[in-house]
Amino acid sequence: MRMIVLKELAVVAGGGDGCTLVPDAPFGYDFRSACDRHDDNYSAGSLVSRVDADAMFKADMHNICATNYNDSFGCNVMAEIYGAGVSLFGGAFYEGNGGSSGGSNGGITGSKYLSEIINDEM
Repeated sequence: MRMIVLKELAVVAGGGDGCTLVPDAPFGYDFRSACDRHDDNYSAGSLVSRVDADAMFKADMHNICATNYNDSFGCNVMAEIYGAGVSLFGGAFYEGNGGSSGGSNGGITGSKYLSEIINDEM
């Protein structure tokens, strides 16, 4: 079993609403808790940088795969896809105060198109 550990960073609890614009459980792999934490890290007042928030999101999903789905290849593929999605399209949603940590707080807008692509594939 593979576990990915990242340093714990300050999180402002915002309650999250699951995965934004995409299913919480693609192909049955339930990523809602990872999405909720990612929402918290993207929320106004968060001290987590966008780069760190995205890395934590990806690690959380891979940990879910390892813990709940026997490190399933399909689960890990979906974690990579969702991770790439937030890195490419999440910039418009980041409202935190954590700075960029070497990356850019901006990003490609157009998350609705990512949602349409993923939903068409499911």
